Amino acid sequence: MLQYNDRRCDLSGSDKLKILKNYDELPKMSQRDAANKLHTSQTVLCRLLKDRDNFENAAIQNENLSRKRKRGGKDDDVELALKDWFSKVRAKDARVTGPVLRQKAGDLAQKMGKIDFVATEGWFHR
Repeated sequence: MLQYNDRRCDLSGSDKLKILKNYDELPKMSQRDAANKLHTSQTVLCRLLKDRDNFENAAIQNENLSRKRKRGGKDDDVELALKDWFSKVRAKDARVTGPVLRQKAGDLAQKMGKIDFVATEGWFHR
């Protein structure tokens, strides 16, 4: 059983999904009692239940569930379009290098009208 009430800690996506699954298996009871049975705080349980759709959608979309925090990049639209392009190119077994990805990101940003977007080396490594 997971235990998180001793100290403040960040939960990974898979931990959050385990808590939600275990919560669903409990009989009907108050959130405070459920949190005690799940060895977590009532505040954490309430937040997980409130954002349940986001966690489940992340799992469905095969996002990294070991990550504890979700950090966005400079421009999510450009990064999503670049990810789609990259997937299509890799499906054709083509090699894609870092400079090519940075160039394509700049091209996609221009097409989307994002004039302040710059695909820097630091952006690429993050």
